[in-house]
Amino acid sequence: MKILYDYQIFYLQKYGGISNYFVSLINNLVQLNHNCKIIAPIHVSETLSSIKRNIVEGININKKNKLTSSIYRLINEFFFEYRSVKFKPDLVHHTYYNKRFHFYNTKRVSTVYDLIHENYYNQINVKKKAIDFSDHLICISKNTQKELIDYYNVDEKKTSVVYLASKFKINENEILKKNIIEPYLLFV
Repeated sequence: MKILYDYQIFYLQKYGGISNYFVSLINNLVQLNHNCKIIAPIHVSETLSSIKRNIVEGININKKNKLTSSIYRLINEFFFEYRSVKFKPDLVHHTYYNKRFHFYNTKRVSTVYDLIHENYYNQINVKKKAIDFSDHLICISKNTQKELIDYYNVDEKKTSVVYLASKFKINENEILKKNIIEPYLLFV
């Protein structure tokens, strides 16, 4: 299967959980012999360095400049659309909320991480359009799925819960043997 990923999160985050999620997902899909492509013409992400060069199209600029960010956005949109047509994906997995990309006869998937903004801000228009534009939505928890259905009136059949995982291997027996001294602080 030919799976295409857009530049959005890789332009927004130098490092971060969402970009790590996509890098891990793509690396695993490639091991399963899927043809994955990230078209990120101009990006700042350092996490992309852990992906094979032939999968990523674009250059890392290390640092964004406020004066050129509008120009970079236009360049990213133009080259993403142009290169996407040549790649001819079977599936597009958007890395963040955007409804601008048009792929005719191509299924679109978006991942919903949380709905914290809906609880505190009134900026749901872009997310709502992206959700409506997606053919399927991956939620990272049952709670996110429930909130998505409640806030946006999404059909549950259009959603799946796929929990996030860690790349770190933990020996549970070793952890249980350790003596925990109170008080302690757990930070996740």
